[in-house]
Amino acid sequence: MNNHPLPRALPLLAICATTLLSIAVPASAQTPFACTGEAYIIQDASAQLTEIDQTTAPFTFVPIGGPAGFEVNNLGFNRADGLLYAAHLLPAPANLSELVRIDSTGTIFGLGTPAGLPALRYAAGDVAPDGATLYLNTNGVGTLYRVALPALTVTSVAITGATGTVFDWAVNPTNGNLYGGDQTGGQLAVLNPTTGVRTDSAVAGCAVITPTCTEASFPAGTAYGGAWFNAAGRLFLYRNTGTIYEIDLTGAPIIVGTQSGPGSTNNDGAACIQDVIGVAKHMSHPSMGFPDPITIDYTFENLSAMETLSNLSAIDDLTAVFGTRATGGTCAAPVPAGADWFFNSISSAPAAFSNPGYNGDPAGSAQLINQAPTQSLAAGASATAQVMITLCNQENATPPNPPGTGGPPYLFFNSVLFTGENPAGGTFGDTSHDDGTTTPDPDPDGDGSPDERVPAQVPVELMEYTVD
Repeated sequence: MNNHPLPRALPLLAICATTLLSIAVPASAQTPFACTGEAYIIQDASAQLTEIDQTTAPFTFVPIGGPAGFEVNNLGFNRADGLLYAAHLLPAPANLSELVRIDSTGTIFGLGTPAGLPALRYAAGDVAPDGATLYLNTNGVGTLYRVALPALTVTSVAITGATGTVFDWAVNPTNGNLYGGDQTGGQLAVLNPTTGVRTDSAVAGCAVITPTCTEASFPAGTAYGGAWFNAAGRLFLYRNTGTIYEIDLTGAPIIVGTQSGPGSTNNDGAACIQDVIGVAKHMSHPSMGFPDPITIDYTFENLSAMETLSNLSAIDDLTAVFGTRATGGTCAAPVPAGADWFFNSISSAPAAFSNPGYNGDPAGSAQLINQAPTQSLAAGASATAQVMITLCNQENATPPNPPGTGGPPYLFFNSVLFTGENPAGGTFGDTSHDDGTTTPDPDPDGDGSPDERVPAQVPVELMEYTVD
């Protein structure tokens, strides 16, 4: 079927009851998302798409484009093409307008309605991690529809067993089953997409109530409209009241963390399961005063068992961390006006992996990796790099305590994003993790999910300088 984009600002009144106002464009106009493990939500009747940045604590919510002006639900991330898939819904009795996909600019592209897909209000679904199947369901009961991608052929299976209301399903990457929150009974719902059998089970509250795990129970009564997994099989359920529940499924289901986000009446979630690429970064220094030599160690890893990654990129802008780079001189005499640090060297193993022109400054080059056309990382392979700089002052450090209180050291900290493409053209990325070693591991627990995200940091003791 022909693809046609729906302008993000298109008002609801401009939509006919059964068709969409659209403008034909080639499929090449679709700009994929990079698969970095982040989650996406689409909320309220106007369908505002938002990225949930899970690299921060608490999570950061970043709008993508503006509201669509019409209802979009049943969101899923297709890792095969880097696009979000969903259903464009109309008021009853029309219910379904068509299936759509959404690119990284927030533009919505219509796909039409596949033969055999009833006009229902689809709210609970996802895309399988292999990108082969879009699942659609109304509210956890009735029928599960399976749309093959990209062919858009439809099969279905009747749902049997538990009957509580579920307003979003997420595919578990470890077993292929669909998981969601049952608002009726306050339980975890699990659906086998092949047999249609659904079972519900209790979810234990936080073992200890802390600022990062605040729920003593898994409540009923309000929809869990958003659901997604990370690559390690950790489930996230986004209740429409605004609470996000992180649930560990390795034993009996238990809440292990909670976050807060915007509440909404309509709410649907999805995420890209990222288990392909990993990066780690560690910063260290031997002295407690200035000039301060700092060593920055990186590990880059291809976690795929079969696919080579190419088009590699890792931007590390050290001016955003340490301040203005000196182009000459030393910290002792003289420091160029306004300069905070200077670059010393970069090296890597293999030697050709790093960019010899890197100096940590966008005015020169902040690209760590040699961009030669032949540069790649084979399946299961890793590479390391090391950057050395000299820090002249603490002016750009983050103070953990008010200046002059004599508290803990000031800190410099940041992360780096490593991206690469698989042979199909899909882009994958990982935000770095610091495990405290000089050969940092992108996946320190070895679970195949490099979603550990601890910023690299280096402390600065104010021993030789007073705070001005």
